[in-house]
Amino acid sequence: MKKFYKGRSDIVFKSVFTKKSNWDLLKKLIEESINMEVEILEVKANELPKKSIYERGKILDVLVATEVGEVNIELNSYSNKYLHRRNASYIFTRYSSSVPAGGDYSKMNNFIQINLTYSGDYDVAECSCYKLAEVTRGEEYIDNLTIYEFNLQKIKESWYNGDRKHNLMALLDADSKELDNMSKGDYAMNKFKNEVKELNKGLGDIQFMDPDDDAEVIMNTIISAEKEKAAEEGMRIGLEQGLKQGIEQGIEKGIEQGIEQGIEQGIEQGIEQGIEQGTRQGIEQGLEQGRKALLETARNLKDMGMNVSDISKATGLSKEVVESIR
Repeated sequence: MKKFYKGRSDIVFKSVFTKKSNWDLLKKLIEESINMEVEILEVKANELPKKSIYERGKILDVLVATEVGEVNIELNSYSNKYLHRRNASYIFTRYSSSVPAGGDYSKMNNFIQINLTYSGDYDVAECSCYKLAEVTRGEEYIDNLTIYEFNLQKIKESWYNGDRKHNLMALLDADSKELDNMSKGDYAMNKFKNEVKELNKGLGDIQFMDPDDDAEVIMNTIISAEKEKAAEEGMRIGLEQGLKQGIEQGIEKGIEQGIEQGIEQGIEQGIEQGIEQGTRQGIEQGLEQGRKALLETARNLKDMGMNVSDISKATGLSKEVVESIR
């Protein structure tokens, strides 16, 4: 059976909402999110500039210029405690780079980020609005930055329960049959349905990672590659150091024993014992190097937001060791 790519699939979402003839859909999606009328001025380049070769690259899902401010829409296929940090880094980069050196901060644009999160975590609220504000008094620190987050699963459930405030959002998680049923009688929803179905025809048998699968596939690929790399590096180092130490110790012991028992017998026994001991030490050092590589892998996965239990399973390290990694 041919795979159907839903509206929340990255390739479909960007293809539909960044197409100029669909800016009316983009306008409606933004208006549903911020409860405010907007006019689309431009869909902007979505790759943020890097200040150095060492800076992590940032590519936004959709970046829109409107008359009420700049809107960044992020489609998230999972939720964890680091997701907010990642998405905040995107909008903060736009915010900090919007005024040139010596520029007038009183003329700064408004910045809005809309996070559309597909998450099985029911702790993620259906709708949330965040501002940078003082904790006890609620006084805003800055007045031109707002971040919204929506739980797409809960939005869809609410839609079926009669809450129709977020029609296009509800359609993002709809399969082909649901698109037909949910879009009846609504122009924008029907247009979105037709766009998604038309895109699926064009995609044919090309295989893209779906939001359901991409996070897990990426994580498993990284884990597998890192473990294989660590094992290969550990074996290489172990054999190399074992051979080197084996020869050195073999010669040294061979000379020592050769003086007592005879050059011929001493060299033979020295080399054998040296190789054995050197190989053992080399393997031990190789395993230690492999463990260090696994710790580095665990650190990388932890930085990417993977939870301690999954990292422990993936690397073979205990939960206590993973938790202690900084």
